[in-house]
Amino acid sequence: MVAAVLFLFSALTLVPQVNMPAFLFLNSTFSLLPDAFWAHITNLGDTLQAIALFSIIMYKRPDFVISTLLWGLVCALIIQGFKHGLDLPRPNVALDHSLFHLIGEGRDSPSMPSGHTATGMFFVALLATTSQSTKAFLAWVGLGVLVGLSRVAIGVHWPADVAVGAFVGWITGFYGQQLTQKWFGDYRQYKTLTKALVFLPFICIPYLLWGYELSYSDLFFVAESKGLFLAISVLGTLIYLRNLLPQKTN
Repeated sequence: MVAAVLFLFSALTLVPQVNMPAFLFLNSTFSLLPDAFWAHITNLGDTLQAIALFSIIMYKRPDFVISTLLWGLVCALIIQGFKHGLDLPRPNVALDHSLFHLIGEGRDSPSMPSGHTATGMFFVALLATTSQSTKAFLAWVGLGVLVGLSRVAIGVHWPADVAVGAFVGWITGFYGQQLTQKWFGDYRQYKTLTKALVFLPFICIPYLLWGYELSYSDLFFVAESKGLFLAISVLGTLIYLRNLLPQKTN
């Protein structure tokens, strides 16, 4: 159902007569909220931050790590392939900056599809597969959509970029996770593999410590949140390592 809705929105927003007015309307409306709010939301679509957040639960769901390595790569290849194949300009490149609200300096890399949206939707799609209720499922979908809308609010993506990115992220995340479960079955039997997967949250730590700068660091608490993501990465890694140790039996 989610995939069908995202596909329809993708088709609708690809119409130029819809895409441009929708961008200007949404960007103007979203500008009523603080810039820092949108900066924090959009940074959730940053791959490194998403992995850092995920590290806190990876010890319980190493199959998520398998999906991240496998289907996350597929997602990234699709996004980058379309980005550089289509080479379409972003709003901050195509439009006069006086026409819309731009947060930060903008970007000049290809626009279609939105990588942040795809990343955000990919990870919430993984979480959505565990939802025990409709409300939880919709909450995860809503978070992914919010990450996508933040790209319009910031002024660096068209609605069409967001819709297509969300579609790719959802397909690779949700259905990719189902394939992972089908192929690997009970992932707990792959003890050697799950032990090796500890490196995924661990690689976030050196990047967060040295040279990595969050986007929109000049806004409220954005730069400081780097320490939060570092702490989560360290905690996630320690929890993972602790659960790899032999358990005492009474």
